[in-house]
Amino acid sequence: MMLRFINPGSADILALTTLGVNAKDGPPGSHIGFFGTGFKYAIAGALRLNGRLTLITCGHHYEFGVEEQSIRGRPFQIVTLTCDSERPQLLGFTTELGRHWQPWMIVRELVSNALDENGTWGLASNLPENDTTIDLSGDAFIQVWQERHKYFLPPNAPVLFSTDHCRILQGSGIYMGGIKVLDKPTHFAYDFAPGLLQLNEDRTADSWFAGYHASTLLFAPTATPDFICRWCDPADNSLESRATIDSLLQTPSPALIELLKNQDLQGQLKNKQLRSLYLAHRPKVELPTMSLTPIQVSMLSRALTCLGNLIIPDKYPIRVVDDLGDNVLGEAQTTPSRAILLSSLAFAQGTKILAGTIYEEFLHLHNRLEDCSRPLQNHLINQIMTQVESAMGEPM
Repeated sequence: MMLRFINPGSADILALTTLGVNAKDGPPGSHIGFFGTGFKYAIAGALRLNGRLTLITCGHHYEFGVEEQSIRGRPFQIVTLTCDSERPQLLGFTTELGRHWQPWMIVRELVSNALDENGTWGLASNLPENDTTIDLSGDAFIQVWQERHKYFLPPNAPVLFSTDHCRILQGSGIYMGGIKVLDKPTHFAYDFAPGLLQLNEDRTADSWFAGYHASTLLFAPTATPDFICRWCDPADNSLESRATIDSLLQTPSPALIELLKNQDLQGQLKNKQLRSLYLAHRPKVELPTMSLTPIQVSMLSRALTCLGNLIIPDKYPIRVVDDLGDNVLGEAQTTPSRAILLSSLAFAQGTKILAGTIYEEFLHLHNRLEDCSRPLQNHLINQIMTQVESAMGEPM
């Protein structure tokens, strides 16, 4: 049994065997290959795993092999190329190239090359030779064929929903153009359009960027309730549980907020980032004020005294509520009325944190300084320098 990869048109043998040469036709992003090293990795990996790799193009038959040589006292298997019946020629790399590549990654490389050149692949017994034909044999690679559903999406796979840039299907993993580019556990199979994800040299996508792009699908009008609910309570080891959800660049729809609300009421909104998104965008309601203990009353009084003239006392009413969200100490409320909201968590952090929270929310309301902004940064630094001047007793 043997795998065959075919495509129309002739192959440039020099391009195929020279590191760093990528001479494929088409605009950037239209091909899976990019670096000009993948086929060389596949050659080295196939030979390292006791496979046999042959190439037919332009009427010539090429076979890749190895020749052992000692370099600085260490044995290396240098890759060779034999054209027809000529003497084998040494290529400039060994079977150590891409030594972390697994059998499915080698097959993936050859599949990608065939698809980039408008070709196809399958069992050699089912495919006739074409202008360019590559044959690969070896038990490890036949097993990849038998388990190909793990690494390649079938063209007719049922789609749960789609956007302009991605198809979401039942399964697991990150794909691009139907080819797996990240073998990480996910609750769905994400098939991104070619060129959307940047791949490294071994055709693997970065986990952070893949997770980020996957999270943007939560905001798609076509996203299904089942898809969103799985993100609400993902498994701990899944890509969804660690993905960055950008609540600044993405605006959730009322339908998404309503679904998140229902999940939260049922105790199913366990994804911390998604819950923070919900809390930030949910319709504002007047939260019930909680009663303070004598200790909390004393802490609040002490915090206000310490703030002194940094704020205008009684400018904005201070209301203490039980919870403002995960790790949220305070909030500058603007509707239905302007007020400083403090969570019970702020008191649990101590009087210094409590005072700092009051000061920050005061600046949001009175000076209109936004979180993580340069104006807020400049204001705080100026206040620190003012305190230094006061300690010195003279201007700087």
